[in-house]
Amino acid sequence: MRRFASCVPFCVALALALACGGGSVSRYAQCTPADSCPSGTTCEAPASRVVTMCTAACATDQDCPDDGVCSSDVGPSATPFCYQPCPSDGCKGGRCVSAVATDTSIAKVCVPGVSSPIDGTSWTSATIATQAKNVDVTSSTYAVTFSSGELASDAITFTGAFSATFTMVYDPTSTSVYAGCTETTAFTGGTWTATTGTAPDTGALVVTGAVGSTNRTGCVTTTKNVTNLPGVYDTVMNVTGGAPYTVQNGVLTISGGGSALPFNDKIDWTFTKT
Repeated sequence: MRRFASCVPFCVALALALACGGGSVSRYAQCTPADSCPSGTTCEAPASRVVTMCTAACATDQDCPDDGVCSSDVGPSATPFCYQPCPSDGCKGGRCVSAVATDTSIAKVCVPGVSSPIDGTSWTSATIATQAKNVDVTSSTYAVTFSSGELASDAITFTGAFSATFTMVYDPTSTSVYAGCTETTAFTGGTWTATTGTAPDTGALVVTGAVGSTNRTGCVTTTKNVTNLPGVYDTVMNVTGGAPYTVQNGVLTISGGGSALPFNDKIDWTFTKT
């Protein structure tokens, strides 16, 4: 039987709130210096980008309480630490990651206290790009969806499916060849990757593989009406390098000139959550 493997019956009532072994927080949960950890663990941060948690240094899984997983892959960390295996209903107060254990097996483990402000969210922006204003666009709506994604073992990078709809309306009295057009581009098949910054709710966002299909209707010059025109914005949308983003007071701001936006002029696009 492995060390710390199970709780004795008289611990059952206490285990409803805490792991057996005492402490003010459970094993492998996020903790503060004011908390006491259960026996066999101490409150420390396994890696620079991982929060303090009740854990223990280890050499193998056998060193970890409660059937924990021993790994240095999360972060990564200079030395291996113990992590809770991911429960079937997911990690409460954290996220599951795939990590290489010290025995070289791949295990799903919980990393507490980690989240992304854009993971599993949808946003809409009415920002009009400078390049669009220059061709007499009078309104612009950019609706984006960052589907719930996976956390990488570095504990700071999230990746998920991306989709968006971009609509612009051109002034019908404009001298632009697109006068009067309502242009709608649907982006599908994309992947978003966000790397969390050192400051809260900041990071860098990259979109790859997004494929656009553009329709134009109502154009004064009827030959400009199109259906399912491919690739109008794809090159700019999928630029590598990353667009800086912030989320403050419920507003997402993506800085132009990088990825994830249909125009590459260097302005800030502001989004409200939908």
